[in-house]
Amino acid sequence: MRLRTLFFIAAFLFLAAGLALRHHPYFQRPISELSVPVLSVIPDEVHTVSIQRAGQELLLTKEGEQWLATNGQWSNPIETERIRTLFQPLQNVNAEGIEAQSMAAWQTISGALPEMVWVRLYSKTTLVESFYLAEKSRLDSVKQSFAFLRLPGSEIIYRVPGEVGEPWLQPFNLYREQQLLAFDPATVRGFTIWQDQLAQRFIRNDSLWQDSLGQSLPSEKVQQWLDRLSNLKGEHYADGFNEVEKRPAPFFALDFYLENEGAIRLEAYADSNRLDLPFVIRSNQFAGRYFRSDSIQLKDLMIQ
Repeated sequence: MRLRTLFFIAAFLFLAAGLALRHHPYFQRPISELSVPVLSVIPDEVHTVSIQRAGQELLLTKEGEQWLATNGQWSNPIETERIRTLFQPLQNVNAEGIEAQSMAAWQTISGALPEMVWVRLYSKTTLVESFYLAEKSRLDSVKQSFAFLRLPGSEIIYRVPGEVGEPWLQPFNLYREQQLLAFDPATVRGFTIWQDQLAQRFIRNDSLWQDSLGQSLPSEKVQQWLDRLSNLKGEHYADGFNEVEKRPAPFFALDFYLENEGAIRLEAYADSNRLDLPFVIRSNQFAGRYFRSDSIQLKDLMIQ
């Protein structure tokens, strides 16, 4: 077969293949619907995280096996599960499409530029990854949740799955661990209630609860109260509160005596500087965490 004939056959096959591929469903999709790899993070490599929003920076740092959340004023442990929810969606992120090719185009589409959170991930020595996320996600016509992502040095705005952006778009306080008490109610052998330095002590005798005078308490009520306090969490951090400056001793305290463990103490202080949340509670089980409380939550701490 002559060389010219082979050339024409090859050209014809190439053209036919091109036409076939052109009509393939994948190549019919606009670029805004193509899946584009944008992030690939190995969680074990990350030792420091910087989250910047509206001029504020939150640092998450790994100290041994413990992660700490720091904003320059306070430093608190962060729940291991929260770290897992941050990193897991970043291991292999594909964009679900392109929202806009530039920031100007995005502003035209959105009407205004949404505020973005800047996230940087560091190993012990180098920057591992950096990206911006939109403050808010949205629902498209099929009710799929999206967040918006931009890489440094690029103005392209990608749509990424909502679970990628959601963990990074939380209020700063939600990155801080909020546990105040954590114990097994079945291990409580006794407790003491302190109110203005007056103490009442109660002891468990099998399934019965009695005070120091031998008077019994309703066991079911005590059990419900212990269940409620055994997984107690705070909501509003009381940063900067100093119980020594406010008052030498708490006006209310609870001591729980556990089997084969030391006592756990919960304390409540009054703070006249906050009329909406005038009480501050803490425990020795999780040192350094002070939470503000209103009278309703404080009443829940007391056995009725």
